Amino acid sequence: MDLKKGNMKKWIFLITFAILLYTVAQNPEVIGAFWGWFTGIISPVILGLCLAFVLNIFMAFFDEKILKGLGKSKKAGIRKLKRPLSLILTIITVFGAITLFLWIIIPQIGETMRMIAVAVPAFVEMLIEEVIVIMDNLNLSVDNLKELQVNWDEIQETAFKWLKIGSQSAISIATSLSGSIFSTLFDLIVAIIIAIYVLLQKERIADICEKAARAFLKEAHYEKVMEVARLSRQSFASFITGQLLEACILGGLCFVGMLIFGFPYASVVSVLVGVTALIPMFGAWIGGGISAILIVMVDPMKALLFLIFIVVLQQLEGNLIYPKVVGKSIGLPGLLVIIAVIVGGNLFSVVGILVSVPLCSVLYTLFKEAIDDRLDKKKAAAVAVAATEADGQRVEVADNEESKTLVESKEDAEDSVRAENKEA
Repeated sequence: MDLKKGNMKKWIFLITFAILLYTVAQNPEVIGAFWGWFTGIISPVILGLCLAFVLNIFMAFFDEKILKGLGKSKKAGIRKLKRPLSLILTIITVFGAITLFLWIIIPQIGETMRMIAVAVPAFVEMLIEEVIVIMDNLNLSVDNLKELQVNWDEIQETAFKWLKIGSQSAISIATSLSGSIFSTLFDLIVAIIIAIYVLLQKERIADICEKAARAFLKEAHYEKVMEVARLSRQSFASFITGQLLEACILGGLCFVGMLIFGFPYASVVSVLVGVTALIPMFGAWIGGGISAILIVMVDPMKALLFLIFIVVLQQLEGNLIYPKVVGKSIGLPGLLVIIAVIVGGNLFSVVGILVSVPLCSVLYTLFKEAIDDRLDKKKAAAVAVAATEADGQRVEVADNEESKTLVESKEDAEDSVRAENKEA
C-alpha cells in the first residue's frame, strides 16, 4: 500500500468517513435526532434569508424607482438615508397590505362560518329528504329512514360531555400548542431581524461572499459559480413576482365570475382560490374543491355550477395565464412548467412544488447555454477543418503549378540543346 506523505491525508479521511458512516448506519435514530436539532437551529436563519430575498424584490423597486434621486445627492448623509428609507417603505407596504387584507377578509370569514353553522342542519335535513324521495322512486323501504331525525341539541350535549371527559387531554394539547405558537413567533421575530440586517448590509454581504468564492475557487469555477448565482437570483425573483401577479389575476377573475353568476361567498372563495393559486398549476384546484364544499351547504346545484365554472377557470389559468405570466417571466416553456411542478411535488411535497419551477428554469437555461456552446465549438471546428482543407488544396495547386513550370523549363532547355546541336 502506498502510504507516502502525499496520500496519507486521503487515507485518513477515507478511514474516518467509513467509520462515521458505519456508526450512523448502526444508529439510524441518531440521524433523526441530529436533523431535528440542526433544523431547529438553522430554520430561523433560512426563514430570514428567504424573507430578505422576497422583501428585496420590493425594496429594489423603491431603491431604483422612487428614491433613485437620493443616491445621486452630493451630501453623504442624504445618500446614506436611501437604504433605510427604502427598507421602511418596503416594510410599510408589505405588512400594511397584509394587515389591510386581513382586516377586510377576517370579518367575511367570520360571517361565512356563521352562515355555514346555520346552513349545516338545514342541509342535512334536505339531504335526508332527497334520499327518501330517491328511495321512494326506486321502491325501496324508507320506513326506518323516515324515522331518522337529527337531534342537534343531543349532539351538542354529547360534544360537551366529550370535552369534559377529555379536558385533561385538551389542556395538554393546549399547552403543547401554546409552546409551539411561542416557538414559531420567536423564530419569526428572529427571522425578521435577520432579514432586516441582510437587507441593510446586502452589498457588503454579497461582496464578502464574492471575495470568499474568488479566494477558494479556481478562476474558471469562480466564474461559473457567479453565473449560476446571478441566474438563480433572477429566476427566483421573476418566479415570485410572476406567481403573485398570477394569483391576483386568478382571484380577481374568480371574484368577478362569482358575482356575475350569483354564487355565494364570493369574497371568501375568491381569496381562497387566489391564495391557493400561489401553489403552481394545481393550487386553484385545491381552492376550488374547498370552496365547492362551502357552497354545497347553501345550494347543491350552485355548487355543481361552481365546479363547472372553476374547471373552465382552471383550464384558462393552466393553459393561458400561468404559462404566459409565470412561464414567460422565468423564460420557461409551459410544458416544462407543468413537468417541474409534477416532479417537484412528487419528490418534495409543497416545498418541491414551490421551488421546482425556478429551479427548473435555472437548469433549463444552463442546459441551453451548454448546447449553444457545444454547437458553437462544433461550428468553429468545422470552419477550421474547411479552412485547413482549403489551404491544403491551395498548396497542392501551387505545387502542381510549380511542377508544371519545372517540366516546361526542362522541356525548353532540352529544346535549346537540341537546337544548338542541330546548328553545330
